Amino acid sequence: MENRKNGVLVLGVLWSVLFCAGLGPGQANAQSQYPEQILRFAEVVLYNGKILTMDRDDTNFSIQEAVAVRDRKILAVGDSQSMLAMAGPKTKKMDLQGRTVIPGAISSDSDNIFPGGDWTKTTQIGSHLVASGKVLEWGSGSDEDATKGNSLAGLTAQQLAGNIKTVAAMAKPGEPILIRATKTYPPEVKQWTFKDLDKIVPNNPLVVSIAGTAVLANSAMMKLAFASGLSKDLFCVIKDSNGQPTGQFCQKAAGFLMTEMRPWPDLESLDGIMRTFRKLTAEMNGVGVTSLIGHASAVDFIIAENLFHRNDLRMRMFMSVDLRTNPYIQSFLKHIGNIVDFSLGDMVQIVGGHIGPLDEGPNVPDNILTHAPRMVIPEIPALQGDTEHTGENQWASTTWTHRRWEDMTLPEKMQTEWGTVMEARKLGWNFAGMHNMGSKASQIMLETFAAADQQKDGLLPLYRPEALDHNVNWSPQSIELAGKYKDTVRFGLQNTIFDQREAKGLRGEVMAAQWGELMHSMQPVKDLVDKGVPVHLEMGDPWKRAPMRLIQQYVTRKDDQGRVWGARQAVDRKTALLMATRWAARFVNQDRSLGSIEPGKLADLVVLDGDFLSVPEDKIATLRVVMTMLGGETVYERDRTP
Repeated sequence: MENRKNGVLVLGVLWSVLFCAGLGPGQANAQSQYPEQILRFAEVVLYNGKILTMDRDDTNFSIQEAVAVRDRKILAVGDSQSMLAMAGPKTKKMDLQGRTVIPGAISSDSDNIFPGGDWTKTTQIGSHLVASGKVLEWGSGSDEDATKGNSLAGLTAQQLAGNIKTVAAMAKPGEPILIRATKTYPPEVKQWTFKDLDKIVPNNPLVVSIAGTAVLANSAMMKLAFASGLSKDLFCVIKDSNGQPTGQFCQKAAGFLMTEMRPWPDLESLDGIMRTFRKLTAEMNGVGVTSLIGHASAVDFIIAENLFHRNDLRMRMFMSVDLRTNPYIQSFLKHIGNIVDFSLGDMVQIVGGHIGPLDEGPNVPDNILTHAPRMVIPEIPALQGDTEHTGENQWASTTWTHRRWEDMTLPEKMQTEWGTVMEARKLGWNFAGMHNMGSKASQIMLETFAAADQQKDGLLPLYRPEALDHNVNWSPQSIELAGKYKDTVRFGLQNTIFDQREAKGLRGEVMAAQWGELMHSMQPVKDLVDKGVPVHLEMGDPWKRAPMRLIQQYVTRKDDQGRVWGARQAVDRKTALLMATRWAARFVNQDRSLGSIEPGKLADLVVLDGDFLSVPEDKIATLRVVMTMLGGETVYERDRTP
């Protein structure tokens, strides 16, 4: 009986608290009888607006007037009067004056924003990362507004050789030199051997990364690498007719050179890339992005943890562990097991592993790996191994190995990224943020995942979905496979057809010249959505791939020149917004906590300066962000100095 009385008393107190939460300002005295620890008001209330909740997986989501936030999460959504009733004397209230609020956008192609996403390809002398200069360009060499990578410029082999020599002159005797050449490298460079590099840098150990997993090494670097444990018997240690290494390395042999032979960066370098990262995340907040997804190197984890513990992280980071071209993958996994889902609060989380890509980009001699052949243009000639003009398979490295993927033996495949997937899947690892451009690349990737799932000696099941980036070029085969695996694989869509990549210094755009009328079949969004294939809009930088810009492109299918590519594949603006928020969260299985404005979800909110639903389609990109909130905390406010 006593327990029953206590239960009634507790219920009475709770009902009183709920009742008092709705009292007006004049009834504050009635509220004060309860301890502050029991009675807690909303911390933020946004009212008198248009709250696009994204609370459904389709375009019939609800639209509300106001939203209340408490403890970093959405407390409630509803009409303005109800939400204001949850406010207390310290509640921050904002009159939206009819403006639109959307969930924070999620950028799923963010390795170029991550501070060390491509650290293993970065230009480095000894322990120092080389900043941009006269012979270096701050970027991958493929995108006008690429954000990092400090790659070496050079439109011809002679120019590239001269610039390598200039950078090497900065090194002390004996210091290793690791250089990232532009992805749009001169094609003849792929025929270089150690003899060519010895003429440029005869003494210091030198390795030059070109496209994909292809690297070149001089004699000094080869000698050091073989003495350090690199096996000459690896499939991708390329040899001449006499069985001697040529200085050309791919796959796991390349991974040894680019990672094992690379010193840790010094404190000055780490501080520099940390400052760059903070600047870029602030710019991403300014266009409404609150979460980043991307493959991450060891440097990324160091910096993320540093910023987290300093309470200086203004962006959620969903990171896939760099397992690329790891020649010691079995040993590595025995040391760490499966660390997917480990996290730092709700700010940093491991969401899978990452391996090297099957193909490259459309502006690179290696090109994207497709079923249909491309037209060869002078700026982007085909490599010797790409006789069908369907792109170089980076796992097979046919130009160097003279082996086609279909003809490779099981031991050979195990020495490629295929083998990494097999080994990691035994422990339940999924793969997230995988570079994947062409239809043939996605087919091989999906077939690899299926083969990994069929292994009999797995220790853990697969808990998370696979996640493939880019997916620019599709074929009937790849669309059919995507439909088959729609429950376990997610697909990001990059806007490359609307912002065509350039051939650095040669042509402003190349895709239309390579693909012609096939441009209209790329990114078949409407067909994919109709088939239930889980797709979303990638982002990746705050300029050409900002959320509103991408949404407008996929609604109108227009590029900046007004050309329409694949008009039949246009989607409505509500669907496009879902693709930037709720469906993007689904990419890494975060749709239970992010991507919509629903009670209990994290309060990542973006206030726009207009009405998203009524602005003309070709003006969506003109909508500007007024305020961005991360967990209810303002991380960007327009016209206010940080």
